[in-house]
Amino acid sequence: MKIMFIVLVLTVTLGGCATPNISNDFDVSQAERSGVVSGTITYQGVYGGYTIHVSSIDGKSRYRLAHGTSQVINPLDAFLDEAIDPLLGKMGSAFVVEMPAGEYRIYGWQIGVGAMDVYSSSAIDIRFKVEPKKAIYLGNFDFVVTETFMNNPSRAQVTLSDQYERDLEVIRNTAPSLTDVQVTRVFEGPMDNNQIGGQGNAKLTIMY
Repeated sequence: MKIMFIVLVLTVTLGGCATPNISNDFDVSQAERSGVVSGTITYQGVYGGYTIHVSSIDGKSRYRLAHGTSQVINPLDAFLDEAIDPLLGKMGSAFVVEMPAGEYRIYGWQIGVGAMDVYSSSAIDIRFKVEPKKAIYLGNFDFVVTETFMNNPSRAQVTLSDQYERDLEVIRNTAPSLTDVQVTRVFEGPMDNNQIGGQGNAKLTIMY
């Protein structure tokens, strides 16, 4: 396990906020230059921020598909005990975000819990396309914490799998405007090597 210690003088940021879900009245059929990207993030471990990192192929635009928060701002959040989602059967939620039409790639994952961050340690290059007026389903990203340091995650496994039948109801509950919209799978059927990004590298940030 590799842990880097970094001292910061003022504050800590974790690379910006997660991309927000679409509003309840968002009409994808009227989106001339964008589409909707959906999926779910589930986890086994302590409450925190569980994030999938996405960028445009040219690297000019980046997006964070996330569940939860890293608890950096409010340390009391570290004691939260999240309930299991009854539809997912696990802790987690759906992401349903608007993205400009174009080519994208999933390039990394991250877990943030307090001062500890765990980042994917192996290259990820999973590509997908967003088309105007269409909604797509990327799959379920399931995080399993495999090692801890001072009770915080230090290593993990992330599995990408097709859970379309289960996830579609969660997605439509999150974004009711998709109730009558066809949501198309990006990756269908069994996936080879569906554990992505390796076991992760941890970074502990010390603030004062």
